Amino acid sequence: MDRQHGKEQPEPDAFPPDGELIERVRAGDLEAYDPLYQRHARSALLHARHWARTEAAAEDLRAESFTRVLHALRNGNGPTEAFRPYLLTTMRHVARDW
Repeated sequence: MDRQHGKEQPEPDAFPPDGELIERVRAGDLEAYDPLYQRHARSALLHARHWARTEAAAEDLRAESFTRVLHALRNGNGPTEAFRPYLLTTMRHVARDW
């Protein structure tokens, strides 16, 4: 259940495959990015904790990584199917730059 809005959220695996969502985002459907976030947010935070010294820094790193991937997709770049590996590679680059 979405704690902020009091409504049920579908399970991340109930969404279309990553490749389909990626193509929809690339075509301008920004709402298709939310299922990608929901599906990969938890593992991204776990990964970010390896790079960050605090929980807040890990959350910032996750947010920045998702933002950069969205920007890449909107510009016709980024992954075509393998969203999570691309996201985690982006995260590694962001952590290195920070």
